Amino acid sequence: MKKMLLAALALPLSISLTGCANTSTPLENAYRVELTTLGYSGKDNVYTVPEVNVKLTAMRGAPDVNELTYTATLFDSNNVPATADDSYLVRPSGTLMTGAKGGYQCTGTVEALCTFSSADAVMATNGNWGNNRVVHAIVPIEWAVAHSARGTGETAAWYVKMDYTAYMSNGNKVSWSQNYQFVSPAE
Repeated sequence: MKKMLLAALALPLSISLTGCANTSTPLENAYRVELTTLGYSGKDNVYTVPEVNVKLTAMRGAPDVNELTYTATLFDSNNVPATADDSYLVRPSGTLMTGAKGGYQCTGTVEALCTFSSADAVMATNGNWGNNRVVHAIVPIEWAVAHSARGTGETAAWYVKMDYTAYMSNGNKVSWSQNYQFVSPAE
């Protein structure tokens, strides 16, 4: 009798929990950012820092992004924030892009008019939207100076940690980090 009573109580609980299950992409995995090479070219205090091509990929079902912000930190081969003359380097931050599209595509509507609520919108991982690609200056010149001053042997494992926050069209926000190698020469 006790077993039947427990089973009878557990069944409605399991049904209500499955009804709340989130079948879309978890927010912490909703977006990924691809960057072209982060780094610089040059020597003897003459450096060129190229702009970076940025591509935001939205996973299946992820909402549109009103604004994507970033903070970049340069780390040395000891996994600590890089310094120059024992001073921490600037951590560039700001808006990386605005008006990026989410994890969907339209089967007939042109990209400019396609929205999450379009009749022909289907959920799909998508990084091919024109709005999800920008060119941006990220690397400050002082990073090139500090990296170059350390010498080749000490700089092979330097990397940039990018902390991102996506402010989504549904009013939520999600933050995550990605690491990228810092190189010279950068092309």
